[in-house]
Amino acid sequence: MAATVREATGDDADDVERLLDAAMLDFSRERLRQRIERGSALVAVVGDGAGDERVVGGCVFDDSARAPASVGDADAAVTEIEHVAVHRSRRGRGIGRALVAAVDERADGPLIARFRESVRPFYESLGFEIREDGADASEKRLLGVRN
Repeated sequence: MAATVREATGDDADDVERLLDAAMLDFSRERLRQRIERGSALVAVVGDGAGDERVVGGCVFDDSARAPASVGDADAAVTEIEHVAVHRSRRGRGIGRALVAAVDERADGPLIARFRESVRPFYESLGFEIREDGADASEKRLLGVRN
């Protein structure tokens, strides 16, 4: 059954929280709900077509972010992907790719993402240029940039 990507609603918040928790991502529940309210969160859903949907993926983003200095013009608008999570049983089926593509369709400029080394292959497969992120020296993170 193929997943459909749509904008998250308030009714999806608990499901997205569970996905982010299961992926062991550090996030703020309050910020997640704010992103959902302003249309900056997407979900991937599967269902039987009779209105019974199940959230199997989520992506939270900031479409009002500013480019870090390492990307170039620090005043340039970018869309930052803050979190992507897909239910463990649905990984490897293109759901994360579809979520990022849907964010890209909404973006007015480059996409950026900060992430752990363990998900580097995912972002590389999506065409992100990978750099070291100097924003937080206490935790080694990478910065992905896609123009």
